[in-house]
Amino acid sequence: MFNFIDDDKFFLCIEKVKIAYSAVGDIQRNSLDPFKISFDCAMQGITYEQWLKVERVRQADKTVNNALGYFHQMFFGYVDGWRNINDDQGLKQKTGLDLIHDEKKIFCELKSKHNTLNFGGLNELFNKFQKLSNEFPEATFVYAYTICKKKAENKVWIRHGTANERFRVVGGAEVYKLFTGNAMNGVYIIRAVSDALGCLNHIPADVIKQSLGISHTPLIFE
Repeated sequence: MFNFIDDDKFFLCIEKVKIAYSAVGDIQRNSLDPFKISFDCAMQGITYEQWLKVERVRQADKTVNNALGYFHQMFFGYVDGWRNINDDQGLKQKTGLDLIHDEKKIFCELKSKHNTLNFGGLNELFNKFQKLSNEFPEATFVYAYTICKKKAENKVWIRHGTANERFRVVGGAEVYKLFTGNAMNGVYIIRAVSDALGCLNHIPADVIKQSLGISHTPLIFE
């Protein structure tokens, strides 16, 4: 399927997320608001049973989102040259980061969305990079996120007027280029996941372009 990850590893990543969905328990009925339910059902034209299905997923959103975030960490950790730091407890305790390329000496903190970290979280991560840069003087430190707000980026990370050429922020399609060598692989991975899950309809090209911060996709996706 891909020349940068084994098929069995790819499907293993998908199964981990599916497990998170299947592990979703009963909804917290003690927190239900009958007034909101009435408005939701009326305005959306759905029955109470349909509303329950939606609410069940919504309440489990944090668990599912965590699993979706870990999907990329697992996936990229299987790409040749990269390692998932979670598989090395000593390094995990020492750095607290997600991924490493040993040969290129690249450490990466990977997030799902551009706004996963708030202002304080960004400051904390930048400070962590500063501390680790003294312990690993030849390493590059990357703050990466897969879902863009605007355009994909790969640039020096500047925080409060402080710039360090060894600190970079990488977003959207550029994340896939960092890990696989080709920015367009993000598009192919999205399609492969959709196919593996047996989706009846593929994600529209404009949604893919917006999320990856790119202006076009390969013609087969348009």
